[in-house]
Amino acid sequence: MQHLIKIVADFEERDIGFMSLTETIDTTTPTGRMLFTIMSACAQLERDVLIERTKIGLAAAKRRGKLGGRPKKMTDVQVTSAKEMFNKDIPAAEIASAFGISVATLYRTIPANSR
Repeated sequence: MQHLIKIVADFEERDIGFMSLTETIDTTTPTGRMLFTIMSACAQLERDVLIERTKIGLAAAKRRGKLGGRPKKMTDVQVTSAKEMFNKDIPAAEIASAFGISVATLYRTIPANSR
């Protein structure tokens, strides 16, 4: 809806009216402009309520100790062990296999500058 509002505002600056063929939107009349404005306000309200509820839900989850996102593939202890294995010149494929992860995940978890 935000995109449509911007387009219609651009049309108004150019003295172009907007009539929808599938919706009851007609900005060429005062009543049509009023209805479009009301619809825009309702859409914005809906978006704001959604954002507010999302923030409330995330805060409640945080208070309960729930973290968002995907669980980490390796614990801190496993990362330390993997670093020690790197220091012993054990190949990355062998280290990854030992922890049940891919080599790419190993390299993402332990970048070259922290080995």
